Amino acid sequence: PMGVLLAWIFGGKVIYDAHELESNKNGQSGVMSRATLFVEKACWCGVDGFITVSNSILRWYEKHLWVKESALVLNSPIVSASHNPAEAKRYFHELYKIPKESLVFVYLGLFVPGRGIEKLLQVFSDERLTAHVVFVGRGPQRALIEQCAMTHPSVHVHDAVAHGQVVELVKSADYGLCLVENVSLSDYYSLPNKLFEYAFAGVPVLASNFPDMQQLIDQYGLGVVAENDVDSITKAVLHLQSTNRQRVDADLTALGGGAQAEELRALYLKVITPTA
Repeated sequence: PMGVLLAWIFGGKVIYDAHELESNKNGQSGVMSRATLFVEKACWCGVDGFITVSNSILRWYEKHLWVKESALVLNSPIVSASHNPAEAKRYFHELYKIPKESLVFVYLGLFVPGRGIEKLLQVFSDERLTAHVVFVGRGPQRALIEQCAMTHPSVHVHDAVAHGQVVELVKSADYGLCLVENVSLSDYYSLPNKLFEYAFAGVPVLASNFPDMQQLIDQYGLGVVAENDVDSITKAVLHLQSTNRQRVDADLTALGGGAQAEELRALYLKVITPTA
């Protein structure tokens, strides 16, 4: 609201960056959801450009508010080197003394409800699995993961690393986990940072079968999807551990940080360039 007011007073421009579907996201109360949508609607006429992170979220805003000059800017990492899916050092195998023939699945992100952590702990407690899981991050559910790791040697916890080190760290895993729970529309329509971090590390993903994630995974061959329940995830891991280790080798230039910067720059130029 303050940005819209100041733009009106001083003749400025407003670009609204909705990093999520702001009125329907995990952990948000009903009152806050309604208040957020009310404010968005009240200010929408003062918005000159719109940025968001997935096609479904963009279409939702266009349907429920109005069409604006817009840009889809994906949550891609900026990597220092060109994409290279070559074999990486087996850091996780060496650190946790995991047999070299066992697959390592890695979870990136916060240890919070709604990220499928409880389900993953059930899955990797299954005695049929030879695969291991490494949780990389921090959050209130760390104690829950550590407790499970004490009784199940296939479960491991790794401290969070600096953002710029994530892709290099993940290269030593075999599969990434992106099993978001359907606890809000923002989650259901999401394209999480970790999905792109896995891809640029050359690591295929096991993800939730949500529309935007499935479309991207199918288009670029980034991995597989599964129903978001313990049985389906377990079946998917059992299948993957029976296959040879895979790597992502698609051309990801269109998904990279540079391409996203160009999308952002193009929107700003459209918004600030005077029309005849």
